Amino acid sequence: MTNRLTLIVFLGIALYRAGYGLAVTLIPAFLLSAKGFTQGAVSLYFALFYSAISLSQLIIGPFSDQKGRQGFMIGGLVLAAVGLALFSPLSQPWISAALTLSGLGLGMFCVSSLAYLNESVADARRGTISGAYYLFWGLGYFGGPLAAGIVGNTIDLNISFYLLAGLLGIEILLLLWYSRA
Repeated sequence: MTNRLTLIVFLGIALYRAGYGLAVTLIPAFLLSAKGFTQGAVSLYFALFYSAISLSQLIIGPFSDQKGRQGFMIGGLVLAAVGLALFSPLSQPWISAALTLSGLGLGMFCVSSLAYLNESVADARRGTISGAYYLFWGLGYFGGPLAAGIVGNTIDLNISFYLLAGLLGIEILLLLWYSRA
């Protein structure tokens, strides 16, 4: 926890899980109410989103093992931010494409960040770092949709999506900066 890059990765984990939390709570509601999705179209969104997360983890995991973690963490956040920033003004099928792109990015970040954190500590501390991972995971997963809902009720739900995409952008810049230091 004394390493700045590790702390920034933990912040990224909270933001990643906030994105995931929005994807399973507010985004489906937004698709139904604001975009006129049917229940079948929302089911298709979930199938594409979860498939993208799962496949990206299976594919990127080995590449991350060979090529290093940081590039895949950053690339994953870029995809997640772009998909999140683009989807709300679009129409179907572009909404599903943007959200699938976001899912690919979330999966990339997840697998590479967990591996990075486990490699950043001695074997005797891997349980501790995994516990910290899930602490930040939970903060993002539960706090993100709550904060986005407040912003959505106060201003506009679209602003919540753009804010999270912007925060992911800041996280990308921090990872770029501190991974070079």
